[in-house]
Amino acid sequence: MLNGPLPPQVDPRKLAERQAVLDYCVAFADLPRFASALLEQEGRVRMQLSFARDEGKTLILRSLLSTQAVLRCQRCLEPVTLDLQSQCSYALLPAGADRSGVSAQHELLELGESLALAELIEDELLLALPLVPAHKTHHCQIPAWNSQEAARESKPNPFSVLAQLRQDNSAETDITN
Repeated sequence: MLNGPLPPQVDPRKLAERQAVLDYCVAFADLPRFASALLEQEGRVRMQLSFARDEGKTLILRSLLSTQAVLRCQRCLEPVTLDLQSQCSYALLPAGADRSGVSAQHELLELGESLALAELIEDELLLALPLVPAHKTHHCQIPAWNSQEAARESKPNPFSVLAQLRQDNSAETDITN
């Protein structure tokens, strides 16, 4: 496993010819878009990237990513540590290439002369983040200000004044009749 920054650009054609497997452990600091989405920017992402060609000679990139990320729980607003996993398979095609022969099990990715790995990895990690991060229900401490019971007990009903006026009004009409 290699530690350190990812190469800025790689040539997937050369890597596929060698059937290369890149095994990296990259710091969140090297993935600034992903790090900015987290509560704590300290950590590392373990990634394994495999390059190959399928039977139809299409370039294939398989990625396996795993990390732990600290996010803000949307129930209690406290930090929550979540395990993130992402596994993708890409068919790398030149711009304008015929896509009909590509298997449906691969996501299509247009390829230029080179591939920016950090951007691809960041996109995968951002998509792996949960929409609503939260603790498991039995671990989450919901603050009192957020519970419905506390809200009902602490605030008087604003319509109770109207109910009182209605009672007073009906008592006056009974007297006049």
